[in-house]
Amino acid sequence: MGRDMGRTVIIGAGVIGLCTAWELQKRGREVLIVDQEGPGAGSSFGNAGWVVRGYATPVPAPGVVAQSIKWMLRSDSPLYVKPRLDPRFALWMIDFWRHCSDEAFHDNMKALSELNAKTMQQYDALAASGVQFEMHREGMFILGLSREMVEEEAHLLGGMEEFGLDKVRTVFGQEVFDEEPGLSRNVAGAVAIDSERHIRPDTFVEGMVEALTERGVEIRSGVSVFGSSRRSGNVKLLRTTVGDIEADEVVVACGAWSGPVTKRITGTHLPLEAGKGYSVTVDQDPPAISKTMNFIEARCACTPFENSLRLAGTMELSGINLDIRPERVAALHKAGRTYLANWDPKGNERTWVGMRSMTADGIPVMGRVPGSDNTWIAAGHAMLGVTLAPATGAVMADLMTTGTSDINVKPFSPDRFSRISRI
Repeated sequence: MGRDMGRTVIIGAGVIGLCTAWELQKRGREVLIVDQEGPGAGSSFGNAGWVVRGYATPVPAPGVVAQSIKWMLRSDSPLYVKPRLDPRFALWMIDFWRHCSDEAFHDNMKALSELNAKTMQQYDALAASGVQFEMHREGMFILGLSREMVEEEAHLLGGMEEFGLDKVRTVFGQEVFDEEPGLSRNVAGAVAIDSERHIRPDTFVEGMVEALTERGVEIRSGVSVFGSSRRSGNVKLLRTTVGDIEADEVVVACGAWSGPVTKRITGTHLPLEAGKGYSVTVDQDPPAISKTMNFIEARCACTPFENSLRLAGTMELSGINLDIRPERVAALHKAGRTYLANWDPKGNERTWVGMRSMTADGIPVMGRVPGSDNTWIAAGHAMLGVTLAPATGAVMADLMTTGTSDINVKPFSPDRFSRISRI
């Protein structure tokens, strides 16, 4: 897999696929991106746009098992699990709960923080390279409705300093409203992480597409991959709805569809689940708040953009589908009314749903697909796709062009899933 490789075909034009294309093109590779719909049509479009270091943690964590059991069958809760007779999903859930231990969380947090270490510099470098997108540096408030909840969150985040994360500060009472007058008086306090950022994700996708196109990267929309022609462990042709596409290398980076697509083209099953998320966006110019927010009790994000405000959240494990459940949208509106002083969409809200790619251990899968010499995967980023996209692109490009990376990539290897069959 040396530097003389020909064309790399990336399946997926979301933030992960686009950033991987960016880094490969910088290293001299010819890149073609194909997507079944178009750039950013999946979970890269309507998410909260967080670019975070201190609040980038694996989903499976200590205490999540007990909380998830309480929530999982309530269709309006932050986590909803639709019952289904699927042995693979049952194994996935068992493995997820196994990773909610202190030891597993520590190991996965260490891996995640190393991957995430250069995120802010990488976003600055993209902007300096001419990629046009909306980015904000006002920091984050993690809001609680009781002093006890805020102090508990501050204690948890304070323990993350061993991973090189910034210190947090707590703000209570009037000081909260002095910094953010648009908050409801229901709010008791906040944990502040002043170094966090956020972007408007659709502008990032648009900016990356424009910059990549200028650099000679071809992006084809409306291309669904349903199979391949293989020889001696290599994918030689991708079978698609618009005809066969030749490939010297393939990168699967199509979010929640990455598992099924990998199975179709390599025959290898990787245990990735689809986690559905919702958002509601309303026009506000200027928005009522300046910082990105996380509502602790509601498990809901609130992000201000230049002329709009977005509520985003919920995790729904119901397989790949884009059905909108009204009760889950209603839960977002309830959170808005609880934490914001004047949440009144006035009928102009835009509701969105997207599928996020989930691993049972809560960290991405990046590397060569087992059983294929020239097929790679970058998926499983859960709610951190925007945060981790530039870092993922750099790691994937390094692995594909040099075989090494400046971080320890073993925790992210697709080979780690071989143990699932023994659970």
